[in-house]
Amino acid sequence: MRQTLILVILLAFLTCLISPTSHHSFAAGKPPSDVAVTASIADSLGVVPLQIQSDGAGPFKNTPSVQSIIQGIGDWELDTSFSSSSTRNVWLDFGKPVAGSGPNGGPPIAPFTSGLAKVRFISKCGLYNVNMFTIPAGNTVNCPMTSGFDYGGARYRLQMNPIAGVDVNPETDFVNITCNASNTASQCINWRIEPSGLKGGCASLDCSVKQNIARLSKMVTEKGKTTETNQGDFYIAFSINLTNP
Repeated sequence: MRQTLILVILLAFLTCLISPTSHHSFAAGKPPSDVAVTASIADSLGVVPLQIQSDGAGPFKNTPSVQSIIQGIGDWELDTSFSSSSTRNVWLDFGKPVAGSGPNGGPPIAPFTSGLAKVRFISKCGLYNVNMFTIPAGNTVNCPMTSGFDYGGARYRLQMNPIAGVDVNPETDFVNITCNASNTASQCINWRIEPSGLKGGCASLDCSVKQNIARLSKMVTEKGKTTETNQGDFYIAFSINLTNP
């Protein structure tokens, strides 16, 4: 009886080792891969100029000098400063400040009125429990978005994140991300990123173009410690389309 019991236990153990379920669980632990995407940034919608525009050199593709991906965790990232050899830029316009939102309740302080800069965008959808790959076609979800850039030897951050995670600014808006199309595996392959406009309101008279409120911060580093200094809020309109491939 004792030998029979030992044999049963041994067979059960070996079955667990070689079973398809066990093998699948191990494979499922492998981190998902990043996916290259092409980002197209509009300069205007109809007659309405946008505050985030392209540099006029066409869509942004994933290359050794520019990173344009959706991370394996489902967050979008575009970095035009990915390499020192990058020649790509993004046009930023700070010509629509929110009155009284600057330091000590004064006017906002922008590093420049408008111009080209090396910008890194990232949509932290994971903070809102969203994966951009799993958005059903035709559906729109909410995500925060951050844009970082350097100017005049200083680092700046343009933040749109009203609710969750780090760097939360309650007066700002989240962005709307819409899945335009999915593949046969129901994985989203085409996205549109636009303002939600809940607090920023309308950028056009008929409200067909919305704008967000975004917080501009200056990153100041002293003695190895970086602090974030409020520069004020700005109205920002944009329209970004992503495709895979």
